[in-house]
Amino acid sequence: MSPIQSEHIAALFKLHAQQLESVRIDPEIEKEYSNILLLREKIKLATDQKKARRQFLARCLPRA
Repeated sequence: MSPIQSEHIAALFKLHAQQLESVRIDPEIEKEYSNILLLREKIKLATDQKKARRQFLARCLPRA
């Protein structure tokens, strides 16, 4: 391998490392995002339970 090829490969590795660093997510932001996803799941579960309860009551209670 010629010295120019070695320099080129080294430059590519350095560029790759810089790109990886630039897209790395701050741990605090990652934690906040995880909390948001957890809250979304809890809200979905609560609304699904409410909908199921409403459907159950509509089937079981006599209509006026």
